Amino acid sequence: MAKIETENTTPALIDVDVVNFYQAGAELGVSKRYPSLDLVRLEHQHFGHVPGRVLEYACGSGTNALHLLECGHQVEAIDAAPGCVEMLRNRVTEFPDLEARLGLTVLDPDADQIPYEDNSFDYVVCLSLLSLLVTPERIGRLLSEFRRVLKPGGKAILDINGPESGFAAHATLIADYCYEYSRSGGTIRCYCPPTGEAFADMVRPHLEVDDIGFSAHKFFSVSEQEFIVCAHKPVS
Repeated sequence: MAKIETENTTPALIDVDVVNFYQAGAELGVSKRYPSLDLVRLEHQHFGHVPGRVLEYACGSGTNALHLLECGHQVEAIDAAPGCVEMLRNRVTEFPDLEARLGLTVLDPDADQIPYEDNSFDYVVCLSLLSLLVTPERIGRLLSEFRRVLKPGGKAILDINGPESGFAAHATLIADYCYEYSRSGGTIRCYCPPTGEAFADMVRPHLEVDDIGFSAHKFFSVSEQEFIVCAHKPVS
């Protein structure tokens, strides 16, 4: 099957349809109540539970950012959907002791870089986002930005949906590993590589891979499969 064609290679870091999809959800108050269990585990196993400056890219409604703050980190949370950033801004006011360690940014939809200095983060967390960038080229562009902003030796936790996730299993294949997924609120496209090793191969040009794993469950009509890569920026 042919690769997916895009009408425009910009904006480089987002898919506008996905941003609109999640902006609509934020305006309806759609919010997760609990952080990612994978993040809870890997903050200990990969980050060593050592506080540092964390970039959480695509913060959504903010449950992961709040967990990272509770772990003692300084968190810079960014999302292209203004409603998501505003939701997190409102939620963190309930925790005054955490609020001072949180920075919030709405990503400019035309940006081809993330708005942070080189070598400025100890950690990067990017969960439930990479599939939604639709193409390997756009994913690679964002991964190169993560390398740029990480300090030498800085660590990243990344995931991507697999072919047994709901984004693929209940969707239409429209190009190589690219699916069109519809649910209430709209239709979005998702890139779901076939294996965890295939995902790691996407990461390797940018970061050194430390471990490859997966998280999955299936019950009733709900199926989830996420390939997870823990990686770091080489010191030299």
